[in-house]
Amino acid sequence: MTTIYNTDTFAGISCFLKCLPDHALINIMSYIKCETIEDYLSILTFLDCQMIDDHTFVVFRNMFEKFRIKETIYGYYGDKYQKNLKQHILIHATNHGLYHILKRELEFLKKQMEADVKNAYKVFPFDDEGKNALHYAAIRGDIETFKMIESYFPKYINCVSRKNDYSTLEFAVGEGNFEIVEY
Repeated sequence: MTTIYNTDTFAGISCFLKCLPDHALINIMSYIKCETIEDYLSILTFLDCQMIDDHTFVVFRNMFEKFRIKETIYGYYGDKYQKNLKQHILIHATNHGLYHILKRELEFLKKQMEADVKNAYKVFPFDDEGKNALHYAAIRGDIETFKMIESYFPKYINCVSRKNDYSTLEFAVGEGNFEIVEY
C-alpha cells in the first residue's frame, strides 16, 4: 500500500470510511504520513464524526504522542516546532466542539492523573497562550463542554491563564457568556 501524504484525502473518501469497522480505519491511518501536529488534529476532527470506539482512540492518541516526542527530539520545523508542541487534543476538541473526542480525552487524562499523583499538575494541558480547555470553553460560551471538563477537573475551574493572569471567570465575562459566569 502507498503512503498517503495529504490528510485532505480523508475528506474525499469519508463516505467510504464511514462504512469501515474501526480496526480497518486504524490500518488506513497507519499509512498516513503526517507532517505537522495540525495534520494529526485534522484526522482527529474526522474521527470525531465517526464516533470511534475506545480502542481506536487509544491507538490514535499513541500515534499522536509518538509524533510529538519525535518532534521534540528532532525539532522538525525549526522555529515553528515550538508552537506545534503546544497543540493538545483536549484544547483542540474544546475549540472545535468534538464532544466524542473530548469525553475520551478527559477520561484518558483523568486516568493519567490518578496513576501519577505526584506529577498530576503536568497532566492538564495549557497552550502557548497560557490557556487551558476551560478557558476556551468559557470564551466560546459552550456551557456543555465547560460542565463536562469541570466535572472531570473541578479544581481547575478558577485556574488563571499563564500569560495574562485572566481567570476562567474573567474570560467568560469578557466575552459576555453569562450562562458560564452564573454557573
